[in-house]
Amino acid sequence: MSKKRYKKGLIDLEFLVNLIRGLIVLVVIFFLAAAIYNIFFQDNNEENVKSNFLGLIDTIQNLPPHFPILQYSIDLGDPEEYSIVNSMSAKNKINIEDQECINSDCLCLCEGKLDECETPIICKKVKSNVDNMVLSFSQYRWNKAPYVELYQKEYNEDKKKFFSLMIRRANEEVALCDAGPCRHGYCDCLAGLDEKQSLKTIENLNNAIQKCSLETHGLTDELNQEAINIYEGLELKPRIYYYPITSNYEIEENLIEVYELEQGIPKKIKTYALETSAGKFKWLESDGPYSHNLIEMFRLKLEEPEQHLIFCDQINDNLQTDYLMTIDSTYSVEAGYCMEFPSGENEENIPFWEDRIEKVNEMIEYADGEGRYNYELPYTDDEEEETNTDSTTQEDDYDSDYTDDAYVTEQLNNYIYEIRVDYNIKPYIQIKKGQETIISEIIANQEGPNTYILDDFDVRNINIFKVEEDGRYLLYFTPHIFIKDKSHSFVNLFSLTEEKIIEIYDEDDEINQGGKKIKLEILNNKIQESVKSNKLSCNEPVVNTLVASTKEKSKGWIIRIDEGIAYLEYNGPEKETIKLYKTIGQKKYPINIDCYVDHLGNYNSNIDQIIIGPQDKDLSIVKLESGELCLHKESTSFFKAK
Repeated sequence: MSKKRYKKGLIDLEFLVNLIRGLIVLVVIFFLAAAIYNIFFQDNNEENVKSNFLGLIDTIQNLPPHFPILQYSIDLGDPEEYSIVNSMSAKNKINIEDQECINSDCLCLCEGKLDECETPIICKKVKSNVDNMVLSFSQYRWNKAPYVELYQKEYNEDKKKFFSLMIRRANEEVALCDAGPCRHGYCDCLAGLDEKQSLKTIENLNNAIQKCSLETHGLTDELNQEAINIYEGLELKPRIYYYPITSNYEIEENLIEVYELEQGIPKKIKTYALETSAGKFKWLESDGPYSHNLIEMFRLKLEEPEQHLIFCDQINDNLQTDYLMTIDSTYSVEAGYCMEFPSGENEENIPFWEDRIEKVNEMIEYADGEGRYNYELPYTDDEEEETNTDSTTQEDDYDSDYTDDAYVTEQLNNYIYEIRVDYNIKPYIQIKKGQETIISEIIANQEGPNTYILDDFDVRNINIFKVEEDGRYLLYFTPHIFIKDKSHSFVNLFSLTEEKIIEIYDEDDEINQGGKKIKLEILNNKIQESVKSNKLSCNEPVVNTLVASTKEKSKGWIIRIDEGIAYLEYNGPEKETIKLYKTIGQKKYPINIDCYVDHLGNYNSNIDQIIIGPQDKDLSIVKLESGELCLHKESTSFFKAK
């Protein structure tokens, strides 16, 4: 090998060694730079996010109960690099090292999103410095996620916006919501938490009732004997009435059993049948040229609404009604149909059926031409069978006539029903003493499968019986039309002598309860005295968790108790803006409250409706000497008495 070629080989080898050395130095410098970046920049970014996370924890810890909705912004670094999750909902997805966070609510800071998180950077147990209790988290996010997950979003990067959330605390629970879908601080997420919190009031009421129920039941011996003595001295003794049927379809003889108290125990004294009819309804337009049927009544309403149209809020104004039944020289029963006035509408804007007049007159003209105008409701199957059995007319001829009558009748009734639905027509009934209205009711639809009160109910189908009993004049109504009282489901009893509805019972144990109620009624003054002197066997406070509206503190979530059934509703000013507010109020919650006691110690067991609002913070369940369970409050504004 030449000396020149040898020297060239040495130069190439030296270059290669130097190149390798240079690459190694570059690699070392790269890793060193990366380490320095992580130390001084990346770690610093994580520490900033961690610091921001701890600030959120501190805010939640120190947020007072029922504090106004808080909008909070948090910097979670670059988009989707960090997230916050709830340990309780994510414990099967992430590795939680902190033992106290395994079975308790903690918020955890993770690197990446939930599905990328293996071991959280830090988890913090959320304790309240106010209540000194662990807060639980309810998350009703707009995206229906079953967990709390907060992270910076990409669309916020360009706008330099941090993630914004809404925080609401209600007692021991906290909701964290994405602020994006919320408007002005109100959204379904927060409303869901408020509903859950408010519902606890019903639970608290029932718990208090249960505790007081464990006390000795019934009247004390002293009060019981006093009740018996007072009852025996009454000139007109209260009675218990029993209607021994279980469904509308079993009403045949209309037998009524009458009970009186003997040593405080109900004893049956008589049984009688309802045979004395009070008469028939008379149509007040009797001088007209047409038969007295519903289609003619509606014709008059259509053509002369200023004379015959009655709005439902006017039925007590002594306007001309549709039907009249005279009971005697003093009392009468009036019935008819009224239009339920739309809320917020001007009376002048109500349509008066101009489009209906032509069709009604056509139907009347058709009926006149056929010579058939006496139309009632269509035959029932039983009535049709009975008529066919008794008839001596040829079968073919009868069927033809019946078919025509039934068809026209059905058309008329269908059209009447259509008018009622379209224009919100309601049947009503009232009992009057001269020109004075004693009781007046819109006849509402009754719930349940066995009912006669249907949407197309004809007031002329009401049966009224008058009974004289030991100087007392009674009216029985079938079917049951006064639905706001607690009487029998199939019949009403009205005392003309006392001018009030009298309860009717349908089971033996209810008869015994009726005896207890009578004793309570005649001991009302005695009970009043015991309440005012604080002679209570139980006084159990009820924590009210109903959430008030942020706009109007006297409104918000309310509880309406109607005849032993509680309803959770919302009456705040935001009712029309939140979807959840429009769908609530349908669930029923049984609650056994017999009476109320007001702030003066006054006792009343004749409750129509109880309203509990967010401002009612001094509720309690009390048990009187009589054994009654009552709702007590330092105000009279929470109930509506009959």
